[in-house]
Amino acid sequence: MTHPAENDPIDSVLASLTDQYQQKSSSVPQKNQPSDDLLADIEAKFQQKKPIKNNSQKFSAVDDALISLTQNLQEKIKPRDQISSNDFEEIKKKELEAQRKAKAEARRKEELARAEAEKIEQLTKKAEVWLKNLDINSDEGFWFSQFAMSYDSKLKAAMDYLKALEN
Repeated sequence: MTHPAENDPIDSVLASLTDQYQQKSSSVPQKNQPSDDLLADIEAKFQQKKPIKNNSQKFSAVDDALISLTQNLQEKIKPRDQISSNDFEEIKKKELEAQRKAKAEARRKEELARAEAEKIEQLTKKAEVWLKNLDINSDEGFWFSQFAMSYDSKLKAAMDYLKALEN
């Protein structure tokens, strides 16, 4: 039985050892007919029980490696049902706290955006009033008309000018 090697080297070693173990265990002779004589049955059982040093050492090494790999995998992969109720409650509290913080951050950003929009609206009104009161024939009016040439509109130029005066 061949398993495709995953990205994990433990999986490929486990698959290789399993294949070797199964190939060696399937090489034990099997009887084709149930009517084999009693002596052949006893000999086969004796051969299976008789320890062959090289093969038994190989089997025990393979068995030990399989047991070790199985234990490593079981330790590595903890089943989800082993999460205790205390752990679950703690995870739930952390998730709720994260959601609360995210909502608070969203509210804070929304308030900042609203405040910025209100500030721009007030500056726009102030710039409109300033432009109405500006005498274009005065020195300030002449200077401003030169200043506003680099802007898309006189209103945007007035807004930048007034903002610079405030700072």
